[in-house]
Amino acid sequence: MLNASLNTVELSTLTCHPPIPFTPNPIFYVHLISNLSHFNMIASLVALIFALSVYTVGATYHTGCYNYFLNLDGCVHAANDPKVRCGANKTTNAPVHAFSGPQAPPNQTPLVKRYDTKLPPFQIGQIGGRGPVCKKYNSDRDLAVCLWNGPDHKKHTAESSGWLNEAKTSNCGKRVYVMRKTDTSNIQYAQIVEGCDFPTKNFTIGCAQIGLSNALFDKFHPTPKEKNQRFLDTPMIWDYDSFNGQHTQQAPV
Repeated sequence: MLNASLNTVELSTLTCHPPIPFTPNPIFYVHLISNLSHFNMIASLVALIFALSVYTVGATYHTGCYNYFLNLDGCVHAANDPKVRCGANKTTNAPVHAFSGPQAPPNQTPLVKRYDTKLPPFQIGQIGGRGPVCKKYNSDRDLAVCLWNGPDHKKHTAESSGWLNEAKTSNCGKRVYVMRKTDTSNIQYAQIVEGCDFPTKNFTIGCAQIGLSNALFDKFHPTPKEKNQRFLDTPMIWDYDSFNGQHTQQAPV
């Protein structure tokens, strides 16, 4: 039989020692502060990069025609920003031509926005050029339009763009509506596929111009005279298909 006293611990023999005081090394604090400062610096840098990236994504570099109408009228038709969007259509009394592509930027005369000005009639395709600004298309099949490249016909830069050009293609592929002013029941929708070097350097005239593909031209039931001369005699109305901001992807840039 085991002696129970061997398994008994006398509490009176236990002694408690006070905790050993911790004396931190000054070098520890230096490293800690250094690491925290380094972490804060990285965090601040990441936050700055994120803020700049958000600003860059949010900022939009607009076309020459967009900026022209914004400065002239204080608003832009069909713009996404409701503070910038204004209400009137682009209308004209000028003739509207058909263009065949994907050849050269055409020489033609179409719409003038709210101004009593127009270009002399020129047939489409007389100017040799670089090919379609946006994409290849079939003028006899596709409902398509071309808009003004801008005032510089020799050197296309983003800064010299009209509604688009080879250096500024943000409006490529967007949808516009077109109609005769004398028949607003026949509204046609078409895609922007091309830039045109209209014979003008005037933004008031150039930004309101539009060219129609052969297929779109035929949708307006041209008379024998109009078919022969290759332009429509009646005034036309056109604009981007986001007049009230309802189609944001179609709004002009």
